Amino acid sequence: MNIAVIQARMGSSRLPGKVLRMLGETTILDSVVQRLKESVSVERIVIATTTSALDESIFAHCMSQRIEVTRGSEEDVLLRYVSSVGEDFKGNILRITADCPFVDPGLIDSAFEKFIKLELDHIGIATGAGVANVESMKYPDGLDAEWVKFSALQVANKEATETLDREHVTSYIWRNPTKFKLGLLQPTEDYSDVKLTIDTYEDLANMTTLSKLLGGPSLGVDFRQIVATYRIGIAKGHIKPPVGNPNYAVFYEHDQ
Repeated sequence: MNIAVIQARMGSSRLPGKVLRMLGETTILDSVVQRLKESVSVERIVIATTTSALDESIFAHCMSQRIEVTRGSEEDVLLRYVSSVGEDFKGNILRITADCPFVDPGLIDSAFEKFIKLELDHIGIATGAGVANVESMKYPDGLDAEWVKFSALQVANKEATETLDREHVTSYIWRNPTKFKLGLLQPTEDYSDVKLTIDTYEDLANMTTLSKLLGGPSLGVDFRQIVATYRIGIAKGHIKPPVGNPNYAVFYEHDQ
């Protein structure tokens, strides 16, 4: 069984309540779910939100939309992931954040093929801060996705003690290459100028414009067409370019 677990909370400091804000005719969270449903490697989708009263709205929204949802620790996101599927789970987890409405099912499936073929414990799509210190061409910020064996995630949950590792779920795994077998899905072209994630009000405005330029919901549209439309939008002044490099920090504030 392959389960996509989407971490989602309402308490973003820069854009409060962003995951339930509208992106065109649907919420940002629902956009992520709809895109994931196009992946052939994802068999089940779970929203992992928190027990905070602030996140009651996420839980209620998921229940109303018949989306599977669990609630766990607000601070210990690694534990929240493990708890979202239960200790007896034997399959693989796809880690997704809820502020990436253009997540690409084709890349997710390509990463999964490599993950299985090479018998890896973890593979990430080379994008954003996860590879900020790696000499690699990068996919657009906002196509973040990681496949991980649940057994590896359980090891991390038992052994990781640093706050960073508890907050960022897989960092204990990819910071220990001698303990885990790791992989990376890399592009043949550099897309690090493209930001498709939503962290700020300006990002939301940009992604709303991008959605309109694409003609509405991006279902069935792969990332190359999205990138081409984004770059045209930048060139014509419809979309504001990100301030500085979008890969601006070792750990940026994706929706934990």
